[in-house]
Amino acid sequence: MEFGISLDPFSVPQRHALYDSDEEDEQADTQQADFVFQPSTLDSTHKNNTLVVAIGQTACIFAKSLFTLSPLSTLEASTRGIFQGTYFPKTGEGSCLVSELMCADGGDVVFCLHEKNLKPEHVMAWFKKVFGVVSPTRVLILTCLCAYMHFSPHSDELSPQTCFLRTMSTSSWSQPLFDGAITLEPPNTLSGETAAVLTVCQLAAISGAVAVLYTKSSESTSEQVAGFTPLLDTPIIAPLAKQSPSEAAKIVKVMEPKPREDLSSLYT
Repeated sequence: MEFGISLDPFSVPQRHALYDSDEEDEQADTQQADFVFQPSTLDSTHKNNTLVVAIGQTACIFAKSLFTLSPLSTLEASTRGIFQGTYFPKTGEGSCLVSELMCADGGDVVFCLHEKNLKPEHVMAWFKKVFGVVSPTRVLILTCLCAYMHFSPHSDELSPQTCFLRTMSTSSWSQPLFDGAITLEPPNTLSGETAAVLTVCQLAAISGAVAVLYTKSSESTSEQVAGFTPLLDTPIIAPLAKQSPSEAAKIVKVMEPKPREDLSSLYT
């Protein structure tokens, strides 16, 4: 079964320019990126399956270190200017990696590993490519946010907890992600790639759910990666082949960011 909704009517607001000029319009055009899968298609055995989208470094480390994954395809873009925090991309630098598609041993599940956040105007083109290639029948999203962004529903203060999970799902998702799962409370919201994917799942009547891990820091650590472990009981991923503990520890060590050097001596 092919993906059952046209994504053409949906759009993402573009950035508003402070000044209306031909020069700015030309600059905006040069920052548009072409997304290309290599290879461009998947074998039929990997289409119409469950799609697990890991968004952000912590979620990607969790996926790669816990599950036995084999590469299927990579999604590349023509410029690094698509990523948040990139304001002056170099020209002529060649393509850059955006996402990786991998198949999981032990189940009909495709993983999309998406480590870097995109600027809002590129999110639509990104998930149109991913959904068009995979044609998922259900979607599980894993993502991570800083705990200071979570508001407690019982007060106006920020949540005092430093590492906890919250979930959200479409109306067609029929079961909790794991025992004791807590739904994301208002006024908390989702944004970026996470919100876009879950919204399209709802509009296309695809069962979709997201697990948000709130952590004390934006830096990925083994402790934060372990925050996703309650999801190992989720029926979607519970049957999948797992890495050995020693191999998982090696992968986490390689993928987690290196400690930043202490620069305090520069100011003494």
